[in-house]
Amino acid sequence: MKNILLLSYYDYGGAGTFNLKICETFINLGYQVQMLVLDKKSNSDFVIQIPVEKKQANFFDRLINRLKRKIQNVFKSDSKYDSRYYFYNEDESKSFITQEILEKYITIKPDIIIGSWTSNFINFETLGQLSNKYSSLVFVLMADMAPLTGGCHYSLDCDGYKVDCSNCPAILDPNNKNRASHNLLLRRKAVEKYGIRSIAVSGESLSQLQSSFLFSDQKPTPFINGIIDTNIFNFKKRDIAKRVFDIPDDAIVIAAGANSISDPRKGFKELNESFLYLNEKLIEADKVVYFHLLGTEDCFNWDFSNIHVIKTATINNLLFLTLFYQAADLYISPSLADTGPVMVSQALFSGTPVIGFEVGFVNDFVVNGINGYKVKNFDSIELSNKIFSLLFEENFKHDAKFISTSLGNSFLPVHLNDFVQDVLMKSDVK
Repeated sequence: MKNILLLSYYDYGGAGTFNLKICETFINLGYQVQMLVLDKKSNSDFVIQIPVEKKQANFFDRLINRLKRKIQNVFKSDSKYDSRYYFYNEDESKSFITQEILEKYITIKPDIIIGSWTSNFINFETLGQLSNKYSSLVFVLMADMAPLTGGCHYSLDCDGYKVDCSNCPAILDPNNKNRASHNLLLRRKAVEKYGIRSIAVSGESLSQLQSSFLFSDQKPTPFINGIIDTNIFNFKKRDIAKRVFDIPDDAIVIAAGANSISDPRKGFKELNESFLYLNEKLIEADKVVYFHLLGTEDCFNWDFSNIHVIKTATINNLLFLTLFYQAADLYISPSLADTGPVMVSQALFSGTPVIGFEVGFVNDFVVNGINGYKVKNFDSIELSNKIFSLLFEENFKHDAKFISTSLGNSFLPVHLNDFVQDVLMKSDVK
């Protein structure tokens, strides 16, 4: 039996749930797993919350509140950072939780240590110190681009992470422009000192790490795409799914969603623009569709004559979430910058074709004319053309079972076992 230690800031939300599911799957595969977090909401016994000492408590509360404000994309006009880049990792020289504190709560001798979304938790140096202490392999998992940069979670149009992160566009203070470069150099030292490696979650993230200053000289490891429970996400209730949301059985339904609809990175501005063109096509063809939007913080006007809008703020029950996908004839992923999103894979496993921009999982798993379409260059007009074409012109009578199996072993437990066996086989850990 091999032991795996995963460190994550939290065990909920997008990245936290992703990490939690990975750990649960490793346990089901027979591995001994421990997950250390600063902020815990799950009831999982293998998740250990690191208690904050009294002298740190007030600062920790402020830290959580600040991070939540950043995640919600609420920035004051005098912010030090351009919010589009999500510059959370401000000072790589500091680790909020030290190696000594972490060791008090580690009850296994890990063969593999994985850091995944560790902003405001631990830095690369502390991660490396742990691997040195336990003589274990050490990795950072690319839940986003944070492991590659000097502070940003998304690089957008900046290629600084490929070179040195100097003159960082995310930092607005002209006297502090090289903070990111300093952070990146500290990370580089830790990578070289401890042999820290990076794990991609998609073809796009693999391309990013292979061109990065930190990891370009390393051979890639197998992907960790995340885990989809096919006992939940499948196509078996498509015949009744629309009724659950009071949608007529004969209605044509388009679905889309995100935690925050207003987040520019999620592309709903572009989707809203594409609906202007789609609505014109629908009027001309005398067609009507339903649009089921899942998410919060919606700031867009979806008032279109031939597009009937249904809004659902949140769905916490996974059985209802798969019905959300199964009720749709098409799922749209308009993300402009994303390592996933996981909603793409959930939709496909639920038997629903996907159309989206060539980003993340859309680029990896959507095959034109087979299980959906990819749209180039964030083109809203072309997006509307593809939507109309798939629904009305091409007789895209997709077979839900075929679409559900089009991802192969990606997102299934076997790919995690393949990862462990591959990295152990190529190391000295036995």
